[in-house]
Amino acid sequence: THAHAHAGRLRELKTRSRPSLPSQAQQQCTQLQLMLYKTLWDAMVTEGISGKELSEAHGVALNEPFSPPFQAVLLATASLASDLAALLLECQDSLAFCPRLDSEFVVSYQHQQHGGGKRGGGEAVPLGEVRLRHNAAWLARNMERKGRFWRGAEAKPVPPSERWKCRYCSVSSSCPYAPLPPSPSPQPAAASLS
Repeated sequence: THAHAHAGRLRELKTRSRPSLPSQAQQQCTQLQLMLYKTLWDAMVTEGISGKELSEAHGVALNEPFSPPFQAVLLATASLASDLAALLLECQDSLAFCPRLDSEFVVSYQHQQHGGGKRGGGEAVPLGEVRLRHNAAWLARNMERKGRFWRGAEAKPVPPSERWKCRYCSVSSSCPYAPLPPSPSPQPAAASLS
């Protein structure tokens, strides 16, 4: 294991289309995301990267030469690696000097005001900062629950406080749990001519 005097600090910048801080449910999604970043980073720093697992997961042989265009991209980043094994060795050497991440995360939120009709134009207005802490037990519980869902073992609707997610879900049109469209208002009965 590595013994580093200083921990790295994970900061995240979230740009919002609305001029308000996110709901608690949205903040929990960000917290989960940042905890996963920390967990993965710390594992790479302390345990390294398994070449065998990476090779198997992506179907790339460790000693298969990279294509010339990909080698050119690597060379532009000062890498001399010609295959996955050499690239992994370079990564391991670099990670040996990297710190683990601190358990506190900082998330900055800003609202992107649209103006002038330019794509991406407008001013970024700070909305605030939220400080979050890594919680290994909370992460493990959430990953177990979400894992059951991703494996298809548990499907249940999102709670009412998180129904905003349905607007962004790619399967909401066929999901039995998606919010139903508002029912049409009842039409007045036609007058009878008897």
